[in-house]
Amino acid sequence: MFETILYFTLRFLLIFIFSIYNFFNFFISFILPPNLENKLKISNEAKVWNNLVKFTSSFDKNVKTMRESRSLQNNLYPKMELLTEKIEKISELNHSLWITTTLQQDNNNLNNNLNGIECKSFIKALNSFQQKKENDKCQNNIYKVSHILSVEYKLLIDKEIEKIETDLEKELFTTTIDDALEDCFNCFKWLIEKKQVKAKDIIIVGSSAGGNLTLNLILQKLLNNLQLNKDLQNNDLQNNLQNNNLEQQLNNDLNKYWPVHGVVLLSSLMDTFSGFIEPSFLEENIILLPKKRMNLFKKCISEKDRQKYSILKTLQKLNFCKCILNEQTKWIINFSNHEELTRENLIFIENLKEMSERSGLSKEQFEKRVKIVTENYQHHCYTIAYDFIEEAKKSMNEIFHYLLLSKP
Repeated sequence: MFETILYFTLRFLLIFIFSIYNFFNFFISFILPPNLENKLKISNEAKVWNNLVKFTSSFDKNVKTMRESRSLQNNLYPKMELLTEKIEKISELNHSLWITTTLQQDNNNLNNNLNGIECKSFIKALNSFQQKKENDKCQNNIYKVSHILSVEYKLLIDKEIEKIETDLEKELFTTTIDDALEDCFNCFKWLIEKKQVKAKDIIIVGSSAGGNLTLNLILQKLLNNLQLNKDLQNNDLQNNLQNNNLEQQLNNDLNKYWPVHGVVLLSSLMDTFSGFIEPSFLEENIILLPKKRMNLFKKCISEKDRQKYSILKTLQKLNFCKCILNEQTKWIINFSNHEELTRENLIFIENLKEMSERSGLSKEQFEKRVKIVTENYQHHCYTIAYDFIEEAKKSMNEIFHYLLLSKP
């Protein structure tokens, strides 16, 4: 009961703030510096939301307090059980959530408030999109999302102030990205082997650090049967992947892990502080990830992991693209044009384009297989604000339209 009251109280306060801001917006526009003129073009809700996010992100003292603040932010979002038909905790998958989706939003099967800001926003957006399409009577032309597996992977700790001692802490935390990636891979195998889901029916979604895990899951795990890992170490990918048998193997679906239906990357971390590039900290970008918070992340990642899991460094070693950007898989890359990781994502896109050209893919083929969705002056992972800002709604609609309606 208290959680319900807190949720509606917080939402009422946000609506009140948005209303006040809208009323005074005309006057505020006269006192803003000229270099912020373009920011006035974003919605008033986004302006308020960005300021709230920037304010709350300034209080992190360490990684532990940052995790606690995310739990508090979770109360701004509707309970996940109100958006779904059924939720099961899978103990063998680190208590990941197996979610049966529904178009009804008044169903309540659980009494506890489950975490997962990104998952809640994604489900809310999915429900709205599918409901609209059903109302438009185009359900015969739409892919239906029946289930979602919300992956609970181990989180990195700051070894200077935290220790992993109890059994519960061992389930929740780790000191290496290896363990988090293995958790993700176990979840994917569970779908394939236990639930008998075909890879071509799976959409993999990752935001921020989760986007980094998504890409490493694909490169280091899902494509392992194609011996990509072995060839990556031997730096002999080009010869192997130009073999005509590879395309035939993909087309005949001989590899049970690849290709998947879609890959969605939301403001993904591409470099993991490897030193390959320096983050671009323009003043306009610092909303959710100020330098202080980025330094907290950096302390949690070992030098070995920074080099091993940097997507940008890995792409420099690859000379192929066709098996990744194949005809079956839809890729979506989403980020704000003005956020802390904009530069990393732009470099990633340019690398993909260069690889596709070397692999013989035309510009038209690339644009059909890769959808880039961006908005201006939004914060890192702005799509989590689907419930509050128009830009997030617009981007989510583009994402689902491409994933569930269009053909690659």
